[in-house]
Amino acid sequence: MALDGAFKQATMLSIFIPILALGVPIFDNIFVVIKSFIQGKAIYQVDASQAHYRLLRAGLNQNQVVGVLYLVSICLCLSSIILMLVEL
Repeated sequence: MALDGAFKQATMLSIFIPILALGVPIFDNIFVVIKSFIQGKAIYQVDASQAHYRLLRAGLNQNQVVGVLYLVSICLCLSSIILMLVEL
């Protein structure tokens, strides 16, 4: 997708497409690192601030957590494909 986008669209959009497709792990890790910096903890310290732990604490069971993360991932992937196919 990144290579196809690099030849069809503007550079900024072709960089944004793969980031959007991998949105769940990228944004979750960025959130965890920023939260660790704000709290003054080392980023390699284990904590339960990842998205799946937060969803489990919210009352969802393991299957529901996986379903929510899959759904968000699928939505982000589909939106990146749509962005790649749209002529700007």
